[in-house]
Amino acid sequence: MTAGYLSKVRIRPYEPRDRADVVAAEADLQEFERKLHDTRIPGDVAAEPTFRLLESLINANEGEMFIAEEDGAFVGYAAGFILRDENPAETEDSNVCGYINDVYVVPHRRGRGIASLLLRAVEDYLRAKGMARLRINTLVDNESAKRAYSKHGFEPYEVMMEKRLKQP
Repeated sequence: MTAGYLSKVRIRPYEPRDRADVVAAEADLQEFERKLHDTRIPGDVAAEPTFRLLESLINANEGEMFIAEEDGAFVGYAAGFILRDENPAETEDSNVCGYINDVYVVPHRRGRGIASLLLRAVEDYLRAKGMARLRINTLVDNESAKRAYSKHGFEPYEVMMEKRLKQP
């Protein structure tokens, strides 16, 4: 997408007035992921508790949420924080790294570079906090997310595999 279009998109820190938009985005994201994997519960059930968890992770771990607006209208968000682990087999910069928890762009604005702007905002924020690494997860079948993250320089790090032991 052209730089001209992206110049109309404003990225700013989250404000309490954004809550309803982010909760609705969480519901939409959950419904999208629900089509990809049977572990996801309905978006209308998951959205509010997911938002509260994200808010607590941000507050407890020096995080931030960024909002994307176009002509004053919500078009997406991304959130990240500092992830702290104590794995003795990992380097310090692996045990304490930046983590992007969520990236969402409204469906009618996807594929235009907004996700890259949001990713860059979280990356810049966490780099300023001293992070040397930045991580993000996605469902294995979420091809659009994997493409967006790869375009932004992310590479596979670990893959979690699953085996169902009991049928639902």
